Amino acid sequence: MASDSHTNNCTWAAPPNASYDVFDCPLNTWANSTEEYCLLHGNSSDGQKPQDEVRAAVEQLTNHSDEVAEIDLRGLADGSTLDFSNIDVYDSAFCDATLEGADLRTKFKNVDFTGANLSEADCRGASFRGCTLNETTLRKTDFRKGKTTCYNTSFINASCNNTFFQGTTLKKSDFTDATLTETKLAGSQCEKVDFTQTDIFDGSFQGSTCSEADFTDATIQSSGFQGAKLDKADFSGARIADVKYWGSNLKDAMFSGCVISDTSFVRADLQSALFIDATIGRKTTFREANLEDMNFSTVRLGSDVYFGARLLQEYKADYRAGWQRVWNCISNNVNPLNFSIGPSYVLATASGEVDSEPAGKIKDTDRENTDDRSLLALTESNKWEDVPNCIQDSPPESSLEPLYDRKLWFRCTSRWYWYAATIFPGLISTCSEEVDELYDESERLYGAIEAGYAGTASGQERRRFNIRQNATRQKQLGFGYVRQQLLKRTMLYGESPAQVLRFTSLIILFTSVAWVGCGVNIEGQSVHIGYPSEGIIQSGKYWIQLAEHAVRQLIGVGSTQVTPQGVVGQWLETTLAVIGNLLFAIFVYTLGRRATT
Repeated sequence: MASDSHTNNCTWAAPPNASYDVFDCPLNTWANSTEEYCLLHGNSSDGQKPQDEVRAAVEQLTNHSDEVAEIDLRGLADGSTLDFSNIDVYDSAFCDATLEGADLRTKFKNVDFTGANLSEADCRGASFRGCTLNETTLRKTDFRKGKTTCYNTSFINASCNNTFFQGTTLKKSDFTDATLTETKLAGSQCEKVDFTQTDIFDGSFQGSTCSEADFTDATIQSSGFQGAKLDKADFSGARIADVKYWGSNLKDAMFSGCVISDTSFVRADLQSALFIDATIGRKTTFREANLEDMNFSTVRLGSDVYFGARLLQEYKADYRAGWQRVWNCISNNVNPLNFSIGPSYVLATASGEVDSEPAGKIKDTDRENTDDRSLLALTESNKWEDVPNCIQDSPPESSLEPLYDRKLWFRCTSRWYWYAATIFPGLISTCSEEVDELYDESERLYGAIEAGYAGTASGQERRRFNIRQNATRQKQLGFGYVRQQLLKRTMLYGESPAQVLRFTSLIILFTSVAWVGCGVNIEGQSVHIGYPSEGIIQSGKYWIQLAEHAVRQLIGVGSTQVTPQGVVGQWLETTLAVIGNLLFAIFVYTLGRRATT
């Protein structure tokens, strides 16, 4: 509010219905002003205002008032020594001004900084509500600490090089067409911020809140979003490369039409995220991410996209279905039901504890029990600079994959216990409906991922996820169990011609031994178990002839040298002919699937 004790020689006056409470100016009239305004309000005939006189005018103004409105410093050649830290500025113009290194720790409202140079300016604790910073240069500008507010601020086409926004409130700000290079936004509040067509290189968004932010058609490279809250964020059409989303909250996020590569979604919460028409490839990983209700409709997946040995839902189902005492013993008490997903995961170190040194007084907590409040407490504790330091650059290794990969008996424990528990429900306390729902969700996701590989050159990956889908279905004991077992043993769910040949070899071996047990006539010699012993044990000739006869029966070519004896032997010969026709059809089917994929 202007002071009433000083004479106001400047003729500037606030317009009617002004949104501020500044009514007049205490400065003297400037000689070069054509409107009898002071140096700060007036327009120079040559467009220039002397630096020293501007600095003196600002100092004089701060001695008489704590607010100023509609000052005009457009095109100021050198404002590096200006200090606005003790005065609030409203509805003013700093267009194309050079404010490099200036002290701007104050409240700006509806101020136009279009084209200004704010490099290395001190904006800590400032408020830029409703301001326009379009095409500004913000190299090493410091917006940290003091809860800086840039609410509804426009940064359109701004150049932010190594700018510090840690802990800044940027709600509803607009960064359209801006360039953010090595810009730090860790712990910042970026709800509903518009990053449309923004170029983000080496950005730091760890622990930030970017709910409903718009990254449409943005280019994001080599940036970190670990632990960021990006629920309902829109990345449609963005080009994303070498970005770390692991441990982030991406519920209901939109990635339609994206091109994603070298990106980590480990332990990210991608529930109901949409990847319609997206292209995902080149070392992108979704290990142990929450993919519940995720839509892979029309997505194209590359051969080196990694979803882990199992999906998180299958891990949880196996744990629920299994004998949990045995599980805890052989897995060192790793419980997938307690796995932290999203921001609660990123504060964990490789040892499973929060790194307490950079995190200040954040209590050491086991990784699996850490919740989002731990990271939120850090981002709200004026320690935004520490957020990237207490988050690992790479996610911890999986604690479950080594068990599934190396211990066959561990993989079998859950399945057989679940089968027994289905017959005897008293064996487990968990409800079967919950286990079935987890297996059903796993099966659906495996099918969706398989569909993402359809029509691509990654036939091997498509086959792998078809196998995983059927293997998950097989774990659900029911009327389809026998069918799934037959599909697996005969042709590996239609994916392996080699499996058909292996199964055929077993059939040949079985029938050869069975014929000897039933009795068979070979070249007029009656052969059965125990007679003659030299024909069975000492000579391999009979076995070769039996195997040859089995092969002939399978392919439909008869043999006169071998004649089964008895009803069982003859029935076995007829059955073998039928099985041969079925196996031939199965073999052609698997070859056709392999050729088309």
